[in-house]
Amino acid sequence: MDLADLLTSEDSQGFDLHNDWYLKMLKDRTIVFNDECTEEILERVVLPLLAFEKDDSDEPVTLLVQTGGGATFPSWIVTDIIDNYSKPLIIRGMGYCLSMGFYILAAGKNNPNVIREAYPHTIGMLHNGSVNLSGESGTVKDTQKFLEKLEEIERQWLLEHTDLDEDTLEKWDRKEMYLTSDELLEYNIIDRLVGDTDDEEE
Repeated sequence: MDLADLLTSEDSQGFDLHNDWYLKMLKDRTIVFNDECTEEILERVVLPLLAFEKDDSDEPVTLLVQTGGGATFPSWIVTDIIDNYSKPLIIRGMGYCLSMGFYILAAGKNNPNVIREAYPHTIGMLHNGSVNLSGESGTVKDTQKFLEKLEEIERQWLLEHTDLDEDTLEKWDRKEMYLTSDELLEYNIIDRLVGDTDDEEE
């Protein structure tokens, strides 16, 4: 069953307002992600992206992102898909893109099919996240080593996908760094601001 069939089937009936708007926007090739990053990001974002990439339309796909972040393990796949997306794709930051939402907004820098944009009052936030470990001493140590490895992978990802440099990331380490839309633009986390007609014409 493709997206068009799904949206006209009985399965699409009876949703609450949040889901009703989600389905209506899907008809216009727009994916709305206004939620915490959890395992449900697979159905909410990943599968629609993949479905649109395989359909017969060449019309752009738009991903609207507003999230306070959440679990990184199920969410990094979104950045992988964006980085390799084969159709025109617009990533648009809405009110705020915090934590994992920051990474989703920044994805696609080196993909010519992707445009990253935000509104003048969109806020971004980058931090190290948090984790609570418990259990046997050896298990906790192993988990900590793995998390440190992931932290370095995330650091390298930021260096490749933005204009943030080592010195800036070092200054921000262990802090919550909030960025205005102008700062998102300055650090090449986004390509343009919504409403900047000069950039949009390009």
